[in-house]
Amino acid sequence: MNAKSTLICIAVLLIGSQTAWCETARETFGRAETLLSKSDFSGALKAYAEASRAAPDNEEYRQKFLLVRRVIVTRKQIAQESDPAKWRYLAKALHSFYSANRIYDELLTLDQQMHAIFGTSATAMTLAETHIAMDDYEAAAKTLRDLETDQVSDASNVLLGIALAHLNKKDEAKAIADDLLLPEDTSPRKLYNAARLHGMLGEAEKAAEYLVGCFQSLPPSRIDAFKDHAKGCVEFESIIETDAFKTAMTTESPIHESACSGGSSCAGCPLRGNCPSGQE
Repeated sequence: MNAKSTLICIAVLLIGSQTAWCETARETFGRAETLLSKSDFSGALKAYAEASRAAPDNEEYRQKFLLVRRVIVTRKQIAQESDPAKWRYLAKALHSFYSANRIYDELLTLDQQMHAIFGTSATAMTLAETHIAMDDYEAAAKTLRDLETDQVSDASNVLLGIALAHLNKKDEAKAIADDLLLPEDTSPRKLYNAARLHGMLGEAEKAAEYLVGCFQSLPPSRIDAFKDHAKGCVEFESIIETDAFKTAMTTESPIHESACSGGSSCAGCPLRGNCPSGQE
């Protein structure tokens, strides 16, 4: 290598170093988020660590680093796990993480594995929801239509209705919506899905009714996530400017929760035991 080439290489290295040095903690965190969305867990972990070191007082960076590190461990564990019960426990933890971070390729693979192993109505609905999130409505509809008669429920029919509505089979979707009867103890997720179905059909009042029920059954720490999703949810596009929808979005949670992380207890957290409250 001649002197000129050597100088050029040094200059390139210096520029690259200066770029790295000039990256702010927030930019490093953003880079970590991008890597995570691409399923680059090791790369994301390294970037989260860099962001946390650059801003040691930022609890968000630290917690994301710890969570991704735990997820990497869980991914290794599930790959080696042969006990179905333990595998399912680990799968639920990973599902929550993938879903929250919209890592859809990993989420789809996991949900397909779970449904192949257990083949229940619950795993079918989980898989169908992932298909819907990925705009694969045909696959969602097929998954739900393949359920045995005794596995079909109002909750599975709601998801089928959403898929059918997206496939422009509005008459079939409306028939499902008209026959829908959800009990008072229906989960927030199922109430939200019912609202999505009615939203797809342009039935603002009914959609708003289910949204209110959903929001009122959520603890305060979870309600904002549902509302944020509703604001950008494609199923609500035709009713988002209606008074009914706007009023529903003002609903607040009447539920009291502990001060730890937002749940009334740690029992339902798939990654419990990894926070100070859980360790206590």
